[in-house]
Amino acid sequence: MNIQLTPLDATNKIAFDREDYEAWLATGTPESVLAAQLLDFSLVVVGGDVNPNPLWDMVAAINLSESAFSPETPLHIEVDTESAPGATQGQTNAVSGLPPNVFVSLEPSFDNLPFNASEVFSYLEETKSVPEPTSVFGLLALLAIGVGSQLNRKAKKP
Repeated sequence: MNIQLTPLDATNKIAFDREDYEAWLATGTPESVLAAQLLDFSLVVVGGDVNPNPLWDMVAAINLSESAFSPETPLHIEVDTESAPGATQGQTNAVSGLPPNVFVSLEPSFDNLPFNASEVFSYLEETKSVPEPTSVFGLLALLAIGVGSQLNRKAKKP
């Protein structure tokens, strides 16, 4: 099984802002409008109205659909499941000297693509290379789940 990972460290390198929101709304496709609504929610609720703000699952979705977005680095990783709940439990660690078990995208960049963040949806519309609707909605559902997860995590913090 080919496992691809876009870690939080990498997704934090890409930020989206109000200009992206406006451009996605203007594209007017169901996918772009839904993504704009999720970005608005992320900017206002999750990000505390910080502009720009990362939209982690959108970066992972772009990485899955656009292979040039981030070069893949083969690594062997392990997830800390042994330590007590706290700072390191669930942490992903690279282990040297073992064969790769995942392809990790560490350096996502719109510089690698023929479009920028604001043009994510309009570029696809212009080229008519839109993926199957179920794929797009699946990626957007993943994005929504990620936003919900962040909110849940944020709500549990004292």
